[in-house]
Amino acid sequence: MKKAVFAGSFDPFTLGHKNIVLRASKLFDEVVVAIALDTGKKYHDINVRKQIVAASLECNNIRIETFEGLLTEFMKKNDINILVRGVRNANDYDYEKSLMRVYRSLLPEMEIVLLPAMSELDHVSSTVVRELCKLDAKLDGYIDTNAEKYVRSLYSEK
Repeated sequence: MKKAVFAGSFDPFTLGHKNIVLRASKLFDEVVVAIALDTGKKYHDINVRKQIVAASLECNNIRIETFEGLLTEFMKKNDINILVRGVRNANDYDYEKSLMRVYRSLLPEMEIVLLPAMSELDHVSSTVVRELCKLDAKLDGYIDTNAEKYVRSLYSEK
């Protein structure tokens, strides 16, 4: 059984993330969406981020997990050696390329699959979603409509 992990902070989970996960789910028997608990930045509650991911995804071979610490340790613990990453542009690619060296130094048997963003989603980012929320703008085309109530409750200016 070929398992892969798609990891991130997902603060919040966007349609770009969803597209990568759904495409990966066609390539692998199981895709684990791994939500990072502590990456040195301040994120919203992990359980709420998990709710947003769960509301955004409906697919039998996708599992949602949370983890703390090193991604490579999470992968070892779950017997996964394939990491899926999405790339929107050349800057993302360069960043992922350098990150690959770190991951492989910690888990030499790791394979990394880079999936390019679909052109209609290459402008979507969690940062953009947070800013649109603060400005009470429409989120169509940025997040899954099933997750909008969770996203608005976290990121809208009160």
